[in-house]
Amino acid sequence: MKLDLNVWQLLNLIGIIGTVEGSVQNIRKADKILDILELTDAEKEQIGYKFDATTGSITWTDYTIKFGVDIPDPNLGVFLVERVRLFKWPEAAWSSHIVRKQIVDLYDQLGIKDEA
Repeated sequence: MKLDLNVWQLLNLIGIIGTVEGSVQNIRKADKILDILELTDAEKEQIGYKFDATTGSITWTDYTIKFGVDIPDPNLGVFLVERVRLFKWPEAAWSSHIVRKQIVDLYDQLGIKDEA
């Protein structure tokens, strides 16, 4: 599975996968996906990444950078899609046109279709 993610999409996938709970098998899958998704120190510097430990908030300054992400194991790809499909986006995410477009683009890249 190949994805072309902007910073917002990438950081949200890290957040979604980083909160996986459950079986050892699920934790191992999440760990493998996080190894692929997590930003290197150089990438963090490139986007102006800042983490505020007191509030838990993340900010970045370069919104134009895209990351090509390859999930080579199909089982990990299925797991990633399942986790994103099950994720409940906060209502605030839908109040922003820009964020809605990013979520829809993420769904399209992951092959998540409209559900009846």
